[in-house]
Parts: sequence; C-alpha cells; structure tokens
Amino acid sequence: MRQAGASVEQIQAMRVGLVGSEAAERLKALDQEQADWARRMQALEAGRRSILADPNIPVDDRQRRIDELVARDF
Repeated sequence: MRQAGASVEQIQAMRVGLVGSEAAERLKALDQEQADWARRMQALEAGRRSILADPNIPVDDRQRRIDELVARDF
C-alpha cells in the first residue's frame, strides 16, 4: 500500500479492519521503530563515507573513528 501512495491513516484503517485496533497500534509502533533504525543506519553510512573520504584523517585512524561512531550510536 505504501508503494502505491497510501497514507499512514489509510494503512492504519486497513490494519484495524484486518487485525483489530490493538494489533494495528503495535504494527504502527513497529513501523516507527523500523523507520528510526533505517535513519540510524543511513546516518552511520554517511558518517563512515565521510571518514573514509577525508584525506586529513590518517588511514590508520579511520577504522577507529568508524568504530567510535558505531559505539556511540548503537
């Protein structure tokens, strides 16, 4: 439905009809968790790319900085 352009409200209404309001709310919360995870992963990948592309960061130091990003955000 999302790929077809359905709104959050339309998806929620469909879910309520299929599985009831409590399960639909749990699915909505799961959607939010998945979106948050995707944003965190995108931010990590952007940070990693930035570190790897920065000529001012010594090669030996790059993996340590990436590890610090992971430890900080995950």
